[in-house]
Amino acid sequence: MDHACCFLVNVVFAFLPLLGWAISILAYIVTIPLTFRRLHDIGKSGWWFGISIIMGIVVSCMLVYDCVLVGINSHNGFDYDMDSVYALLAGKYLLLFLCGAIYQIVLLVFMCIDSSKGSNKYGPSPKYVEYTESEVLG
Repeated sequence: MDHACCFLVNVVFAFLPLLGWAISILAYIVTIPLTFRRLHDIGKSGWWFGISIIMGIVVSCMLVYDCVLVGINSHNGFDYDMDSVYALLAGKYLLLFLCGAIYQIVLLVFMCIDSSKGSNKYGPSPKYVEYTESEVLG
């Protein structure tokens, strides 16, 4: 539910350039602890979400590197077939996109799994807290 709300906020504010980006970044930051908590509820490590942050940084660095490299080599008079270079880069980024899509599907499945009953290595599940009779009657 929390992710759906953040997604809707991102869609609504996507049309406002500066304000929309700021709100999208804030919405993303808000989802980090929610996702960690949800993953811990099902007994998974929070690093399952950390993978997306690491992948985003790596892909961004690769994109900048490839753009700079293509720009330098295309203006230095090297005799490259630029169409084949662009096709190779497009294939690489298509493969990275598919890996990211599969990862997002796995993360979505994790978000839909019911919480672990009882305790796991991250502590008791807040969904299945058992109260004693004295706590219920007050």
